[in-house]
Amino acid sequence: MAARRGGDEAIASELYRRLPVDVVDRTVMEKTDRLLLVPAAFDWADIGNWAELGDRIHADAHGNSVEGESVLIDTTHSLIFGDRRLIATIGLEDMIIVDTEDALLVVPRSRAQDVRKVVEALKRARKTRYL
Repeated sequence: MAARRGGDEAIASELYRRLPVDVVDRTVMEKTDRLLLVPAAFDWADIGNWAELGDRIHADAHGNSVEGESVLIDTTHSLIFGDRRLIATIGLEDMIIVDTEDALLVVPRSRAQDVRKVVEALKRARKTRYL
């Protein structure tokens, strides 16, 4: 906060990047006695993995949920997520492809929960910049 108040966004960004990655409900909400709740009516989904996100994105006639530019040939029931470049697939079924600025994830939809193993491996290798 001091770096931001001092106008040094580069240092603030670097310090932010070093913060531990954790879920807000366990690290903050369950430990505070100063929680304020505001009643509201809205749709909510606790998306726990990429497969669940794929279920929320409109699927085409072949069951593919696509966000971004793609060419899909003989590809069914897959999630294709990326808006940086064209993603082309051939002969895939029940796959998840997530293309971001600094990483590419390719995983069978049935193993979407195993992404946490990648997260753990990145933490052990101190490559948290990818998280």
